[in-house]
Amino acid sequence: MKIFWIFFLAFTFVPEKAFPLTYSKKISTDVIFQDGRKDGRTESEGFYGDNFDFFPICKKMNINAKGLRQGLSVFFKSDGSIRSENGIYDCQYGFGKVVFGLVEGINEGASGTFIFFDRDATTKYFYRKINNIWYTETMLADFLLPEDPKSNHTQRPATTQEINHAERLYKFYKEIDLSSPKAKKYKVINTSIHLNETKKTEEQVTIKQQSNTNVVSELEKLDKLFKSGAITRQEYQKAKDKILK
Repeated sequence: MKIFWIFFLAFTFVPEKAFPLTYSKKISTDVIFQDGRKDGRTESEGFYGDNFDFFPICKKMNINAKGLRQGLSVFFKSDGSIRSENGIYDCQYGFGKVVFGLVEGINEGASGTFIFFDRDATTKYFYRKINNIWYTETMLADFLLPEDPKSNHTQRPATTQEINHAERLYKFYKEIDLSSPKAKKYKVINTSIHLNETKKTEEQVTIKQQSNTNVVSELEKLDKLFKSGAITRQEYQKAKDKILK
């Protein structure tokens, strides 16, 4: 698969005292690619941290850094291509270097759409849409790029349930406000849209359908009893009310 380009947000190692996350808009031309080139510019808006206390992965790596923690960043490459990211950022490994990159959120551009939606102690989980086809993918938790040969990347076509999950997440991350001055500050953005929601909904529909079928069956039996004269009208109405409750 063709290697896609992605930008690394520049960050500075500083032994400063931590202050609350601060809102800012910034333009940077110090953008480093995976091959070491500098090209284009970024326009970023959101909340910045000045110490690794705001960046759990940086802290785990013992890297004291400052940079964009949460918000929107749009990269304009000199060839005219554009890539945008909206989410939470932290230190990660990228081709033998430690760089800032998206930990949770959406990354989209000409080469496809990435949705980083979950992460545990060892693994990062994400969906990728290429040529209108969704894939379910994983890689090591602290790696930025699946193309990195050390990332232990896996990929397979997404199931119908996963496609539904990916599309709901896409809408969620596109619409949520992460970068305005009044935006909520998150440690984890998505705590509500889970893969098993679709399954639960389908199960609930099935149960409801089965319940409706049972009601119809009981009413048919009751109607036959009444028409045969086995029960009185009063008994029929009482039994009917009980079934419909």
